Order: sequence, then C-alpha cells, then structure tokens
Amino acid sequence: MHNDRLNRLYEAAIEAATALLEKNGSFFPILFEMRPPGTITSVAVLDMRQTRPGADVVENYVELMRERAAAGMISASAIVVDLASAISGGSTPVAAISVRLRALEHALDITVPYRMERSGIIKRKRIVALDTPRSQAVEIDVFM
Repeated sequence: MHNDRLNRLYEAAIEAATALLEKNGSFFPILFEMRPPGTITSVAVLDMRQTRPGADVVENYVELMRERAAAGMISASAIVVDLASAISGGSTPVAAISVRLRALEHALDITVPYRMERSGIIKRKRIVALDTPRSQAVEIDVFM
C-alpha cells in the first residue's frame, strides 16, 4: 500500500470528523474504506448480524472490515472516533479524534487532540482547532 494512499484516507477521515464536530459538536464512530483502485468511501452500516452482548461499535466495525479485507474488497480502512481522554502526561481530559488506520502490513492508531472554539455574537459558530497528531503502531487486526 502506497503511503500517499494511506495519507489520503487519513485526511478524508480527519476532514469528515472536523466537519461533523463543527456542525454538531460531536459524532458517532464513522467508518471509511479504500477499495483496491484507491476510491475512498464512507460506509453506512446496518449490521443485522448477531453480536455478542457488550460488543461495541468499533469492535463490530473491525470485524466487518476484517471480512471485507479477507474477501479482497478493500485495501485499507479507517475507523474514526470522537473521544475525550486523558492524554499521557496530564490528568486533564482532552478532546481528541482517534483514527484507526489499517492496511496490509500497516496498523496505526492516530490520536489528534483538538480544541473547540466558538465565534460570533448572534450566530454562534464552532471552529475546531487541531493539535499535533500522535501515532502509534499497533498489532495488525484487520488485514490478517
């Protein structure tokens, strides 16, 4: 997988997350896939499979992407989550976007802290200010 393709997938995920944060103030986990020709698609999921009790949305997305990767339908995936967590080095909760970027021989978890700023007196507008992303190589869990 070419790094420029993975970068395009990451940028699409961050762009969508930022737009949703500015519009709604938060977002549910969103899923993107890259098909073999390089086309990036946001995936709407209506998952009718039986899932084990307590399984969360991200776990279900990982399982779905694993099936699609095994069938050769996708070449990469990104699961994007809005989270508030304590980033190491501080105990103050920090708002962050988490991007789980997966491809053959690549598995990165990227955390992008952000600040929500507001502008306007009459019509309030949210503006997301992204901080420096932090990435961590993780175990390959989709393209096995």
